[in-house]
Amino acid sequence: MAGEAVRRRSKHVLLVASAVLLLTPATMRPAEAQAPQSLANRAAELYFDGRYAEAEPLFRQLLEANESALGREHPTTLVSINDLGLLYYALGRYAEAEPLFRRVLEARERMLGPDHADTLESVNNLALIFYSRGRYAEAEPLYLRALEASERALGHSHLDTLSTVNNLAALYQVQGRYAEAEALHLRALEARERALGRDHLDTLNSANSLAALYLDQGRYAEAEPLFREVLEGRARSLGGEHPATLTSVNNLAALYGAQGRYAEAEPHYLRALETRGRVLGA
Repeated sequence: MAGEAVRRRSKHVLLVASAVLLLTPATMRPAEAQAPQSLANRAAELYFDGRYAEAEPLFRQLLEANESALGREHPTTLVSINDLGLLYYALGRYAEAEPLFRRVLEARERMLGPDHADTLESVNNLALIFYSRGRYAEAEPLYLRALEASERALGHSHLDTLSTVNNLAALYQVQGRYAEAEALHLRALEARERALGRDHLDTLNSANSLAALYLDQGRYAEAEPLFREVLEGRARSLGGEHPATLTSVNNLAALYGAQGRYAEAEPHYLRALETRGRVLGA
């Protein structure tokens, strides 16, 4: 089960912000001024369409441009580094994401302090890499640090706090600490439903996480309606070929397979496999 990278700003603003400060030099002609913003917009579009391989060279270009124009530790450059790390995380390239997240965290701690919202974003994202690489003992104290500071500064139901709640739940789940995981998953799901509505993608992510916990415990009757709801919601919001939708197709297939319902599982597995191969080249 994947965790969630924390993005303090909206997704689109975070990615597009990577180029904003490149638009101001007085020597830049109007036609040139459009290029960085256009590049950032295209990178964001590809990222949120799940076309990660196509987005990578654009993110690299933005980072190089910001480092050259603004310096290695300018806040906008750090956003660009973080964005590239998020892309690598989405691609499963955790070893490449880790040094980027470390670099951003160290700079933000030094410049903003340990409890600033941007610093906590970086704490969470580095913990996410440790979790994804099976380094659970390193991930837990970072998640706890981020959660405690976020609850103090933002409140127990703030959306950034809930992302960390979700991630800590995922960590407990993979360690077999199911009671602790379930309480956190339910907390995140209920708070997101209240704040965002049942069909919001973040709410669906929480429902998916809870369903995965039930699957791990063999609570199939509780998992199935959640997996179905998530699949339908993601297909409506993202389309049938988005990586997140295909993950839901695969999850439902895994549920059927765990119950010996192989005739129902097979078409879902085939759909996920064939679509990933066509769309992602996987």
